[in-house]
Amino acid sequence: MGSIADTPSGVISSFIIGDENRELLEMVSPEAIAELGTQSPVLLYGPTGVGKTVIALTLAGRWSMAVDNRQMTLTTGADFARQYAHACEADDMDRFRQRHRACRILVLDGLHELLGKPAAQEELVYSLDELRDRNCPVIVTAPKLPGSIRGIRSGLSSRLMAGVSLMLQAPGREARNEILKELNRKLGAFLSDEEITRLSDQLPVESTTPQLRGVLMQWLHQQRYAQESRGESLQTVIDIQQKSRIPAIQDIAKAVAKQLGVRMADLKGATRKSNVVRARGLAMFLARKWTSMSLQQIGEHFGNRDHTTVLHACRKTEGDLVSDVELLRASEEIRQSIC
Repeated sequence: MGSIADTPSGVISSFIIGDENRELLEMVSPEAIAELGTQSPVLLYGPTGVGKTVIALTLAGRWSMAVDNRQMTLTTGADFARQYAHACEADDMDRFRQRHRACRILVLDGLHELLGKPAAQEELVYSLDELRDRNCPVIVTAPKLPGSIRGIRSGLSSRLMAGVSLMLQAPGREARNEILKELNRKLGAFLSDEEITRLSDQLPVESTTPQLRGVLMQWLHQQRYAQESRGESLQTVIDIQQKSRIPAIQDIAKAVAKQLGVRMADLKGATRKSNVVRARGLAMFLARKWTSMSLQQIGEHFGNRDHTTVLHACRKTEGDLVSDVELLRASEEIRQSIC
């Protein structure tokens, strides 16, 4: 793993990437950059704060530099829709299409911003087709896969799914430690390695790099203005972060029921239908992961079930999340909605 310093152009010079994002490590290799056109479109998706935008810009920048600084077009979903509407109104489609179809690489940040803009989505489809025919890379970011975003037209979704799709996740424990160390150095927080490890282990596992930076900024503030010892100050920062991200178990249950299309009554009931068992297991797993409730307390919430039943459901769900992409996606969308 390397540093997280970036260049003035916004292209990251090196990365801190853990096993949770190992596919990204392959994507940023010189060999993959050289083949970016054949892998296009590249879809980067995941929750806010995991670095989709900066990775997209880095991929585009590295490709452009590798092929003699070819013309690049950077836009957002909102800007694409707005500029398309303006071009239609001003009868200036030639200039709009020159910008988005005659470029050598197109980066569109925020696919979901095209929701409710069917004409702009159709225009993007034609642009993708032309860029594909010219073997020009396209990089798109989105909060989730296009097929899971209600309102994205099927033609656009199918074209975006014809290339490489990478789900970016929050840094795991090893990467989180390295990021905290690097931020510690850059911000002058002067935390020891032991304090960094303590901080990392007690922060929510979904903490993103911007959130980690915020933690250290809070620590610096505590050190400057709070009348606390060093250890007390660090614990205060940890407590603030944990309390701000702990959802109630009833909110978790409601979110799971809505996401997986089951009734709340069934989650707490005796039914053994496979879809309900799957949803109930996910709700129990997330409650165990995100709250401080015991197995017995979780079991009581879901129909007075025994703690061994909860433990079995949590272990099974944890295993399922490794191979069940749909369940993993549902878990992430639930996290985004309530944490």
